[in-house]
Amino acid sequence: MDMMADLPLAEIAADLYAGSPGKFVPERNTRAKAVEDAQLGAQIRALRKPSIAAW
Repeated sequence: MDMMADLPLAEIAADLYAGSPGKFVPERNTRAKAVEDAQLGAQIRALRKPSIAAW
């Protein structure tokens, strides 16, 4: 099992927002698919890509 699948939403979100803006959406979708919990996957997919200024 992927270790990322065991991280709570806050940790996954922090990791995504710390990464490259250009890789946010594909990485978010990959993380959402990797979790076994459907509710957590939906929460990850709901994370919005912030604007470049906010990044």
